[in-house]
Amino acid sequence: RKKSTPIGDRNAGSKRIYLIVILYHKREVANMWIEELHNGKFKYVERYTDPLTGKTAKVSLTHIKRNNRVEKEMQKKLQEKIEAKLSKTSADINFKELTQKWLAIYKKQVRLSTYNNNVSYVNTINKEIGPILLKALTSAHINSVILHLFEIGYVYDTVKGMTATIRKIVNFGLKYGFIADRNILHEIELPRINVTEKDEFKYLERKELKTVVAQLEKKNYGELGRMCLIQAYTGMRYGEMISLDYTKHINFQDKTILIERTWYHRKRMFQPTKGGKPRTIHFNAETEKLLKEQIRHTKIKSMQLGLDKNQRLLFVNGKSEPFTNSYANELLGKYTDIPGKHVTTHIFRHTFISLMVEQGHTSNIIAKHVGHTNTDMIEKVYSHFTNKMDEDLTNAIDGFSLSV
Repeated sequence: RKKSTPIGDRNAGSKRIYLIVILYHKREVANMWIEELHNGKFKYVERYTDPLTGKTAKVSLTHIKRNNRVEKEMQKKLQEKIEAKLSKTSADINFKELTQKWLAIYKKQVRLSTYNNNVSYVNTINKEIGPILLKALTSAHINSVILHLFEIGYVYDTVKGMTATIRKIVNFGLKYGFIADRNILHEIELPRINVTEKDEFKYLERKELKTVVAQLEKKNYGELGRMCLIQAYTGMRYGEMISLDYTKHINFQDKTILIERTWYHRKRMFQPTKGGKPRTIHFNAETEKLLKEQIRHTKIKSMQLGLDKNQRLLFVNGKSEPFTNSYANELLGKYTDIPGKHVTTHIFRHTFISLMVEQGHTSNIIAKHVGHTNTDMIEKVYSHFTNKMDEDLTNAIDGFSLSV
């Protein structure tokens, strides 16, 4: 225990005297100091860190005396006060408080866009069950909220996302001892209500891809046509493609593209890719031609519009920023027409995957190329044969014979 000299007044009529007590506590190292108040009393203060949120807080006690015996007594009581706060049980915490603890950690684990999406979900969820104490929380409460979300008009996919967030929060509560009843997690149910009809065809056949590009070129949107082709040739996510710096990320000598970031339009910033890890993909001669053509186009456009000379984005708008996905989809919806199919930027990524499947490449290789952490989605594509695969199967059956 070591006393330091006073370093000046903190408030009028109040002197701050530092007494640093180092205790090797099971949670953290404690630091206590003493403040002399204007009324002659002494304020014993200690700072601590909440291990769940990482935030610091203070506890304090006031005493009329200041001596070795009192200091030891105050130190002990402050530790007990900290313990009480840190060991706060589910009986004292409501669901909203639990979500805040979860978000504080979740923010450090995911991309900003993912975090913001979950914040939006949490805000909606807390309107329903935020005030409920965890000791009173049941799966019935949660399931009632899920049903109410459907009743007020949310579609299945949105409620599915909110339910996934609830599961993460409940699992967090179980892991850290805020929730005791493990049955809650297993009894959460998501009924299939308000399910929107999804486009059965999530990819384009070769002829359809050519038709889309031709339709765009006819309307003088050749640059958007190149975007579609580059995405279909490489399988990049749209956000990854529009984040490319053609001087930094494209290597024409090795014919590779380094994918290390994506564009987050809401915050107008680049952030790590969905998988969180950079990856390098290869491109062929046809893609090389498209990339070089686009670079020439971008350079000319930048000079004509007087854009920032330091920007080297492959696809840039009039504000020296990447094209937004919403803008591209608006143009695709307005100027393309493929019967039975809803054309958006994501369909070109699926087109690449489907054509790779058609050519017989393994799901592991395709998943690695497009940045998937598993092969689940690729396996689904395998179950949806392209037209060419159907034709090949038909021809094979027509020529099949058991004759000896």
